[in-house]
Amino acid sequence: MKHRVDAERMVVQEDHTADTEAGQGGPMPYDIASRIGDIRAVDKWRNMFSGSKTMQAWRLWHLFQSRVVEGCDASLKQNTRVDLVDLYILVALHDAPDQQMRMSDLAGAVGFSPPRMTYRVNKLVQRGFVMRETQTGDARSQLVRITDEGSEEMAAAYKLHEFQIGEIFGKVFSDEELDNLSMVAASLLTLRMP
Repeated sequence: MKHRVDAERMVVQEDHTADTEAGQGGPMPYDIASRIGDIRAVDKWRNMFSGSKTMQAWRLWHLFQSRVVEGCDASLKQNTRVDLVDLYILVALHDAPDQQMRMSDLAGAVGFSPPRMTYRVNKLVQRGFVMRETQTGDARSQLVRITDEGSEEMAAAYKLHEFQIGEIFGKVFSDEELDNLSMVAASLLTLRMP
């Protein structure tokens, strides 16, 4: 049986072309959860990289993360008016008190350098999703606020993104494993980078 990947929709489907020709069905959604238990598939990936356990874990995590980000970004671009970075900026603003943040705080919340955040915010201002304001009492400090149009676009894009991540994480990890994964990720975010 062959599998084909629809990267834009982040769906893996079994190819039943021969079955279809014989009148026995069509493409079936691939259930990732049913494949996680296949130890041969897991071992294939674990043995792909040489080096210490630390480097093997890092390279596997980086590869997985890169594929998820690429697939989610492509799907958002195809189905909404924002990409993944735009979405995370809009979500950070939406969740902030008064739906606004200082530019430097927004950069930290999304993991961007201030110059890169300035570039992205300028693009979102041009599209009407956010607006910039000068902070009262400090002419040097810029506030970024999400607009109503930005909130609407964020809600639609977030719904799609939440579905995508749910299809990946929700079918693979139990609630307890998700709690543990969140704890590990939060702990790693407290590290000072060399």
